[in-house]
Amino acid sequence: MLQMNPAPQTPDHTIFPAGNAPETIPAPVIPQRFKTLDGHALKMIAVVTMLIDHIGAALYYSLPELSGFADPSVRDQPYDVLRAVGRTAFPIFAFFLVEGFILTRSRFRYAVRLLIFAFLSEIPFQLAFDAEFHFGFKNVIFTLLFGLITIDCLEHIGVKRLFGGDAEAAFPGVFGTVIFSSFTVSLMMLLAWAFDSDYDYRGVLLIVIFYLFRDMRLLALVLGYLSFLWEPWSVVGFMLLMTYNGERGKQHKYFFYVFYPAHLMLIWLLRYRLAGF
Repeated sequence: MLQMNPAPQTPDHTIFPAGNAPETIPAPVIPQRFKTLDGHALKMIAVVTMLIDHIGAALYYSLPELSGFADPSVRDQPYDVLRAVGRTAFPIFAFFLVEGFILTRSRFRYAVRLLIFAFLSEIPFQLAFDAEFHFGFKNVIFTLLFGLITIDCLEHIGVKRLFGGDAEAAFPGVFGTVIFSSFTVSLMMLLAWAFDSDYDYRGVLLIVIFYLFRDMRLLALVLGYLSFLWEPWSVVGFMLLMTYNGERGKQHKYFFYVFYPAHLMLIWLLRYRLAGF
């Protein structure tokens, strides 16, 4: 299903970079004055807010002596702030996953890279959040991979051709395309839920929305946030995506891949040093 593609004419802006490409992509229909941040800046915002979130979830709340509040009722307030800040990250991850899918030279290699780093990140993820390895709740890169496979299936079905009125080119006609696409998305959401990866089926749904409405970014952001109302503070991430100017920015190809397992392992090592677990 995931095949080699011809070299794109536009850059790859995925949060986990999928390949090399030129410098700009077609601008979305959002007023120019809002478009102030390039891809690198948004990725770094996602990384920093994710780090803050994980410090709150895996370190701050586990160590009363670190937070300075032994009373859980008092400790909950800064903890909630740290977790709220972290809600910014996933919409940005999902958005750039779709950009990478569209613009990468090889979707197959992109998927393999995600799969490798998903497995490499799983032990640090389990240690950071559970202090032991039991392969239960899985890390978010698995969710990104489920989303990538889902939109690749939709690409082969030809669902986006319906948006351009090309019903005959879609598979196999309007009714068949809608039914088959709905089945595919539902199946992949079910698999993500059963696999119990971070953001599970809800993350897959957001990736699908960003894919289907990529050429209508404002609509994609509104629909995306509506699908994420269960995390109201994610609105910050969606609003930041309105500022994307289509520029690539500085590139550190493997930084975002390596940072994820590395920061989780460092959090676990720090907690183990301070608290012994």
